[in-house]
Amino acid sequence: MKWLQLCFTIFIVLICIPLADVTAQIVIGNTDGIWKAELTPSRDLTIVSQTVSSRVITEYADSSFSQNLTESKELIGIAKSVPPRVIAEYADTFFSQNLRRPISLIDIAKTASPRIITEYANSYFSQNLRKPEGIESIAKAVPPRIIVEYADSSLSFNLKPLSGKIQPTGIKGDVNGDGNIKSNDAILTLRISAGLMTPTDRQIWTADMNGDGNVRANDAILILRKAAGLGAPLKDILANAVNHVTVALGEIHGISGESITVPVKIDNTDMVAGGDICITYDSSVLMVADVSSDSGTMLASNISESGKIKIAFATMDKLNSKTLANIKFDVLTDKVSPLILQSVELYSHDATPINSEKVNGRFSSWAIAPERSALLQNFPNPFNPDTWIPYQLKEGGDVKIWIYNVSGELVRKLELGYKPAGLYTSRDRATYWDGKDELGVKVASGIYFYRIQAKGFSEVKKMIVLK
Repeated sequence: MKWLQLCFTIFIVLICIPLADVTAQIVIGNTDGIWKAELTPSRDLTIVSQTVSSRVITEYADSSFSQNLTESKELIGIAKSVPPRVIAEYADTFFSQNLRRPISLIDIAKTASPRIITEYANSYFSQNLRKPEGIESIAKAVPPRIIVEYADSSLSFNLKPLSGKIQPTGIKGDVNGDGNIKSNDAILTLRISAGLMTPTDRQIWTADMNGDGNVRANDAILILRKAAGLGAPLKDILANAVNHVTVALGEIHGISGESITVPVKIDNTDMVAGGDICITYDSSVLMVADVSSDSGTMLASNISESGKIKIAFATMDKLNSKTLANIKFDVLTDKVSPLILQSVELYSHDATPINSEKVNGRFSSWAIAPERSALLQNFPNPFNPDTWIPYQLKEGGDVKIWIYNVSGELVRKLELGYKPAGLYTSRDRATYWDGKDELGVKVASGIYFYRIQAKGFSEVKKMIVLK
């Protein structure tokens, strides 16, 4: 119903003597516009007037809401109370209701039931109104109406259309509304940018530091700088900075049942102070487990959507490392997954956009059979004292590697046993040689040859021991 979208800003005093520092005004806003009222008595609401205790009633569309007021005989004390109170008079006694703080106008607009609102010292105070029984006749009033009922009569206030828009209140950068601008406000801004929270309109307004209508990591940069008492960066720093930054994901391998780490690399880090990055991947092959960052970077990541990672980050000055973040994946199947930089928006020290180039990555399982078997060059080479010998197998089978000196004499025989088809090219999968012969003696400097023997495949390569 329409009352779900009600937003009240009310200044109200309903007593026989004036109250200090309180202004009488009633405004109700909804999707149809803003309504304003002059307070005029109406004594024809006989059903409502039969209630024993005073109550404030708000009625809109096809329902009414009310709040009983509690008795208070100390009128002067009420006038000085903080938070403000809504006051009605019943016979010779005053009734009042404390209003709760804090509340923003935009928060009010999203409440499920109407509220009565009083503004005091630039803050809003509110009280939820309850739906009473037996006042259906009030519900027929159009336009909206606020009703205060006491003694044997009721006062109703018709609300007239008023053009204009209610501006959210607060301080730019104070996203959490505590009256201060600190790093926690930048954290909330990054969470909004990454889609980790649903902000109120007030939070959007306070977080949108550059006024472009969006909440992005560049707003968090400005909040961090403001929290630290920093202004815009020096012009010569910006003038001498490069205007092109590359963001890259690597070629990564792994195997089903294990975890892999994909670094997000950024060059020209002296220029980058923040950014928003979205990465997509094949969720049938990989499942993201965690996103971590350098301790000097404020970062928020959203991994709630399968196949997508959103990263928002910010610093006051520049990145401390070329590795912005490390993304940990669990490998689900031995297949291939593209790692796509779907969108990259980077910002400089003054929160202005930076031109960027995207270099996508790729994951492929070690267990995927290559097109052909091959013996690859050992690494490092030359070496001292040890090295790794990589290879790839088109078919699975028993694998042996022999190492010979330049005279053709056998120095070492490495029997690896059965190896399934796949890639054996990383340190943890390639064959390790400690640089010793069959007797455990370190070999001398010189040229050596290594030969692989696998199912239907044999190949020889040269390596160098250099001491």
